[in-house]
Amino acid sequence: MTGKSSRYSKKSGGSRRHNARGEKYAAVKEKNAADRKVVSYEDIPIDEYDEATPIQPEVVKRLLKVLLIIFACVIALLVILNWSKLSPENVSRFIQYDLLGISQGEGYPAKINGNEVVKGDFMLMDEKTPVYVSDTSVVLLNDNAGQRQNIGHAFANPVLRTSRDYALVFNAGGTGMRIFTHSDSVSDISLENKIFCADISDEGSYAVVAQTDDYLSKLTAYTKDKNEKYVYSFADYYINTVSINSSGTRAIVSGVSAQKGSLISAVYILDFSQDDYIAKYEIPDNIIYDVEIFDNGNAAAIGKKESYFFDIENNKKNIIKYESKTLTDYQVMPNYGVVFSLARYPDGRDCDILAISPRGETVASFQTGLKANSVSMSSENIAVSIGNEIYLYKQKNGATLGQKKCKQSIKKIQMANDTVIYALGVTEIQKIELGNINS
Repeated sequence: MTGKSSRYSKKSGGSRRHNARGEKYAAVKEKNAADRKVVSYEDIPIDEYDEATPIQPEVVKRLLKVLLIIFACVIALLVILNWSKLSPENVSRFIQYDLLGISQGEGYPAKINGNEVVKGDFMLMDEKTPVYVSDTSVVLLNDNAGQRQNIGHAFANPVLRTSRDYALVFNAGGTGMRIFTHSDSVSDISLENKIFCADISDEGSYAVVAQTDDYLSKLTAYTKDKNEKYVYSFADYYINTVSINSSGTRAIVSGVSAQKGSLISAVYILDFSQDDYIAKYEIPDNIIYDVEIFDNGNAAAIGKKESYFFDIENNKKNIIKYESKTLTDYQVMPNYGVVFSLARYPDGRDCDILAISPRGETVASFQTGLKANSVSMSSENIAVSIGNEIYLYKQKNGATLGQKKCKQSIKKIQMANDTVIYALGVTEIQKIELGNINS
């Protein structure tokens, strides 16, 4: 008994020492728990487990800095790629119409203001803005049929000419003329003599050919501010067509005359820094309908029986032969060249398509089998209209990309890009989307 009692007494003393150490350990643990910064999940209520870790301000600043650098690089790239198009007019137009959405419109078709629009008075500005002149109004539309401008006129015989940022309307046989930008009518001009023809450049300078007492006709070139900068008078030909290049430094004109009872046409190439013409070509027994001077220095003249391509630098004239076919329509595109619709029969049936680039190269030549009444060209494709139908073809091989039947007969088509076509109908403007440029 004594032994057993003695063991219990020793054990009891050890237990007291163990309890003392336990109390001391508990006190230290409690103190450490109070002082430590990281708390164990066991000490946090369950509803506080998902508390978000705050984002450090330095991280936010670095992220914003990276985004700003990327944004600046994108803007710089866009500026570099579109530097030539960043005129004040273009910037203003982007802010007003693309950014702020002025004149949004209700979608095509757009009803024509006035009683009639002739085929030649429906064009595009900057290759995407439809412009037309009716017997009463000049109307500029956006890509959703909103009217950017709708201005009345009193011209008996209005004729429309367009460039990238400007439209010019003159009264053929009269003395009045008006110049438009995308958002405003900037000039009303009245000349002393009757106007034969006129044209306007991308930067706003323009050329007018008018009647004169001393010569058969006279060309006058003006600056954007309407100051006279060049004059050339023609003693032998009545000038009926003119084209000025995009920078307003050169022009091509054509005129007609009679020699020994026969009709003869002439084409002049003029440089506004030189007193005399830099090239002249006389063309017997052919009427010139239109002329165009390209930015690469070459030029073209569209004739009834054949057309001509001029390599001005080398003073060469190349004939574009129709091969006994009848010209039913053509379109001149300053950036893309000239496209012709040539019928195999005198009544306009079975048309072939021929397209010549500003370099003088044949970029398209194919048959359509259609009685085409209008033709237009983009960088890759060619559109043809017949009656109330539009067909889209690939330039390089003549493959059919699409076909669309419209609600009314089509007078004239204009391609805004490789797939979008604006069509002038009898009473409305239609917008057609056709094809796949990757076909």
